[in-house]
Amino acid sequence: MAGYELFLKLANDCREGREIPLGALLAGMPHPEPVLLDEVGKMEAAGLLTRPATRAGTIAYVPTPQFLALLRQFSAQFGSQSILRDQQLLVVAQDGPMHDFAVTLYDNFYDLGWLYLHNFGTACFLLSSLVARVATAHGYRARIESCDVEIAKGQGRYLLGAQGHAKAGQIDGHTVCILEECMLVDFGLGNVRRNYRCDFPWALACGYQPEAAMLGGIALASGETVIWKNDWQSPGAEAKLVRDAPHLDTLYQQYHARFG
Repeated sequence: MAGYELFLKLANDCREGREIPLGALLAGMPHPEPVLLDEVGKMEAAGLLTRPATRAGTIAYVPTPQFLALLRQFSAQFGSQSILRDQQLLVVAQDGPMHDFAVTLYDNFYDLGWLYLHNFGTACFLLSSLVARVATAHGYRARIESCDVEIAKGQGRYLLGAQGHAKAGQIDGHTVCILEECMLVDFGLGNVRRNYRCDFPWALACGYQPEAAMLGGIALASGETVIWKNDWQSPGAEAKLVRDAPHLDTLYQQYHARFG
């Protein structure tokens, strides 16, 4: 995954036609420097990057025509996926690397079918555990937070995970993943699409800003306000997380085999 994220960062910078200092290229990347330097070396050996003549003590890279050709192929293949993602995912974050990580995580979960094929989008406990498991493997501090969600528009209100709202075969409660104590990530909104609005976003991420009983909030272009709260803790949440735990290693191995 380090190589893929490095490719995306290079793609963003090279569109601006700039030489990219090595320090700027590595800054903010959620991987150890030796791992990133190894990926840079592989790209240079493959003819994707070249070093221009620079002043003494400075190392910079410029993407080659071969890199630009690869980028055009990538854009042609995944441009439609980006359009689809923009309709399914909303990330509001001031931290650029955290924003990019949430987007990459969503793309990878979608590619694995975890958000729709296996119906994990309606299993918030398992999905929040998977987000935490993958994020931890990439060096982020991650934890699961039990909560409930209020979606309001005008006089209307929809509650997810609130006490007494579980349907037959479900348990009350909802969970999200908190990354680095600064971002709230919720990939488990399948029941909102099923029971509230079928074109509701598949996933949301926003700043983690705990205040009183509120964990964070986000405003949607459709006019709704989404608020995550921890004013009530589901008595069944912890037991459900424990029951899901044996599945995490197997699922993570699928992720690691595909994305590293």
